[in-house]
Amino acid sequence: MGKYINPTLHRPIRIIIGMTVGAVIGLTGNWKLPMYWLLFPTIIFINLPQASFQLVWKLTGKSLFLAFIASVLTDILATHPFIVWLISSWLCFYAIHDTAKHNNQTSWFFGLISWSLFLILGFSGISTRSLLADYYWSFIITVLLMYPIFCLLPSPGLAPQPPENNSSPPLTGNMICIGIILSLALGAYLIFNIKDSVFVFITIIGAVMALKKGDVAKYNQSMIGQLSGCVLVGVLVLITLGQTDQLLVIILGHLLIVSYLVYAFGQPNNAAALTNAMIGYSVPFILYMIPGQPILYNLSIRVIMLCAAGLAILFIDLTLQG
Repeated sequence: MGKYINPTLHRPIRIIIGMTVGAVIGLTGNWKLPMYWLLFPTIIFINLPQASFQLVWKLTGKSLFLAFIASVLTDILATHPFIVWLISSWLCFYAIHDTAKHNNQTSWFFGLISWSLFLILGFSGISTRSLLADYYWSFIITVLLMYPIFCLLPSPGLAPQPPENNSSPPLTGNMICIGIILSLALGAYLIFNIKDSVFVFITIIGAVMALKKGDVAKYNQSMIGQLSGCVLVGVLVLITLGQTDQLLVIILGHLLIVSYLVYAFGQPNNAAALTNAMIGYSVPFILYMIPGQPILYNLSIRVIMLCAAGLAILFIDLTLQG
């Protein structure tokens, strides 16, 4: 199949196929964590130049491990949220320091997402065993799909990997600020069981990690990507005339938007921007495109929460920095 298609189109087609298959499975199954059916394809098909489990593990290993540990902690320390919060705060500071040291933001980003998600949902009363089952199934199926897709559409050449920064920088003011924000936010979620807005916290993690070097421009880009994703889902609702019970119509609309994002951000050297844009769109899509839900209302609430959290985080960071 690959020899009949222009090699420069192999990567965009791989991304579109992976995101479409993930959407179909995520929407048709009774999953408690349907978002990972789109997050794992985002990691694999956007960021990997070839089908390699070693590369997959490098990007997702922390996520798989931390999800398991978080579920165990939830079962053991369900009546001791303060201890869980202390462990989580240490993990946030360690993740930020390790990210700056080895320039491995992607793996820690998904790791902290899984850690926080399992803790918050577990403390709100949802069975972490059922969460783990959904989580690992989405990972296994995505990896199994990776091999035939890459076999049919191989990369024409491997993209050069950026050199790792092996210097160990001290914890700067920005890093300390990020650790404080993440630990306080997670503590608030654990104490007040804010389950309904837990997926906004995922955005908070990605946004504040963009501030690790004081790069407000990247922070703004991250927040804009998340808000734009809500707008795209709203556009999809209008395109499909609200027919969320028609799976074929929803998938065709999804295919159209994913193709647009790949066209707009799909350059091989722009993987971070495409990942951010795809996550910003995928999370509200997979969460809200369910028959019987007030989609536009849910999107509006998410936009309000994102704006409030984004402005608060930026204010805190700028205040602590002087």
